[in-house]
Amino acid sequence: MRKSKQMIASALMAAMLLGGVQSVSAAPVYSELAEVADALYGVTATPSTIHVGDQVALEIVTGRSTTHVQVLGADGSVVAQASDGAVDKSGRLYWTLSFPIGQVGEQTYRVVAGNRYVDSASREITVSVLSNVPKPVVTGVTIKNTSAYCTVENYPDLSKVRLEVRDSAGNVVYADYQDEKLEAGTYTVTAYVRDDPSGTASAPYPFQVTQEEADSYRLLRDARTVIVANEGTYTTVIPDDNNALSIGCLGWHATRAHDLVKNMLVRDPQTVENHLAGSSMLGELSQTNYVWQYRILTSSEASIMRGLLATDVSKTVQDSTAEEDISVYLVYGRNRGITEEGALIYYADLYNQSPKRAREIMEAIQADGKALNLDHFHEYALANEVMGKYTYRRNLTYNTIKRLGYV
Repeated sequence: MRKSKQMIASALMAAMLLGGVQSVSAAPVYSELAEVADALYGVTATPSTIHVGDQVALEIVTGRSTTHVQVLGADGSVVAQASDGAVDKSGRLYWTLSFPIGQVGEQTYRVVAGNRYVDSASREITVSVLSNVPKPVVTGVTIKNTSAYCTVENYPDLSKVRLEVRDSAGNVVYADYQDEKLEAGTYTVTAYVRDDPSGTASAPYPFQVTQEEADSYRLLRDARTVIVANEGTYTTVIPDDNNALSIGCLGWHATRAHDLVKNMLVRDPQTVENHLAGSSMLGELSQTNYVWQYRILTSSEASIMRGLLATDVSKTVQDSTAEEDISVYLVYGRNRGITEEGALIYYADLYNQSPKRAREIMEAIQADGKALNLDHFHEYALANEVMGKYTYRRNLTYNTIKRLGYV
């Protein structure tokens, strides 16, 4: 046995002198060499795919006699090294070395383990490094009417990223989120770079839609249903509605109509210019909204306006403007003491038709010492000298609110 040990040791020293450091992929066969040559059992990278400039962590598993490990680059330079800090688990040492990678593509490194006698074993590992497009970072989520509006660092233009929304169970709710409405619950959003084939992604960002926010939006949604039923569709155009045009699903009138179309122009100039080209309306959008205070459309202008109102940008702007306007109506109602949901919706419809008459009706109810509820709003609206002329609209509003379950 003594002779055998001497022969093995001599063979090892000869190999070291002739060939330098030896590379093996498994533990030595002869346990008698444990004091001289140690084992490198495995190397794993976490994550195995990273973004350029990020840190990769290598977990290296060696035998207990290992005293140091090194990571060598393709040119043989030392990228990272450690001589302590290993965790001993069941007779093996677990080392963790972290270092950044600044180049794109497949990067291969050689991990060397050794003890006080020799660098006894090595293994290669390859890490995939993504393209060097800026990495998205979700820095905030704002909830508005149960839609999540994200702020993504490096990408102020959100069209350049794909937002993936998952629920608390990890299920994908929207693979390409576009401000859709969300139910009450807890979510995460991850931003992916659209034009990056490697799919560069942010860390998941948690956010929540509360039940209170969901209930508030339900009221807003139902109020919109009521008001739109009274006003029209996306493409509604009334050329002369009490001495000025009215347009759209909420019947935006005069200066409000100007504001609406101006917002379309800001969002999508090309579409608006294409539809209004040759019409004086295009030039009027660069003036103050008062230019439409008494603006009556000709039949040809009304046709042009209908074409613009049918576009996607029109529908997007009308949807967002309708939600903003009706939200304000509901806030006004709450601030004036209305707590019943059905009464709030009825008041919002009155306010959209005429803010002055809505205030008159509310004051009349209060002056008589009655509760601000749905039935009283309907009763006093029919009795109002102006609103009472719109019997069909008042009854439709009242009955729709009842049908929606507000009693």
